[in-house]
Amino acid sequence: MSSKAKWFLILTAFILNACKVDDPSGDLVIEVDDDFQLTMLEDLTTPEDDLHFKFESIRSKACDQDTVLIDLDNFGTALIMNINVQSTASNCQVTDQKAVTQTLSGELTQDNVSVSIKFTNVVANQGNLLLDNDSYELKMETSYGFYVAYETLRKVPRNSIWGYIGFTPNLSNIAQSLIQDIEDQSSSIDLTSGNYGYFDVSADKDIKILDQEQEVVSTRPFVRNYGTVADLQVITSIIQDYKERYPNLRLNIRDSFGNIIAE
Repeated sequence: MSSKAKWFLILTAFILNACKVDDPSGDLVIEVDDDFQLTMLEDLTTPEDDLHFKFESIRSKACDQDTVLIDLDNFGTALIMNINVQSTASNCQVTDQKAVTQTLSGELTQDNVSVSIKFTNVVANQGNLLLDNDSYELKMETSYGFYVAYETLRKVPRNSIWGYIGFTPNLSNIAQSLIQDIEDQSSSIDLTSGNYGYFDVSADKDIKILDQEQEVVSTRPFVRNYGTVADLQVITSIIQDYKERYPNLRLNIRDSFGNIIAE
């Protein structure tokens, strides 16, 4: 059997894993295991509401050449996504990698957008994407074949800078000095707890940067507000100076325009 055929059977099995007729009317009740995780992420490079939809398989791919593709149509009041598995290799290797793919929604102009998510055109999951000034909320009536990691995505505050400073014990004082210099040029933000796509904020206001490198020994995460573009330029200059003088600091810092200041 070809790898493409295997993938189609596997994906179909994920979606139609268990089904039965529960009543005389013949209504079909589909019971399936979640196989994909769906996360949302703001596109910060545009001032409009625009989201990345990211699908990641929970289990490893059957073949190292297999890919998951998303076709997305934005009709203004409706988003329709169709997820398909594609393989172009006749021979492949077993891999422990997961399949990951993402797509942009395009500009979202409505406060309430209907959402349809299909897997190989077999099962259509229906729901709604709700938008307000502070967040996006994805409410699915069904989610056959996937689960939503966070139903509510909070919007990254405008004029914000965030990230972490990673350091070894001998650079602890240097890291603290850099944090202090950043704080001197910025102000704190009263963040509501929740998921912001790029970072999480706990109920206790603890911040977790989500793309943090695992091997970093110690980190100082932060989210700060800068007043003006001139303030951001000063902060950026400070960070670049530390980066040049202390190359062993592990810096991962971004701003709310989507710019990478240091990594």
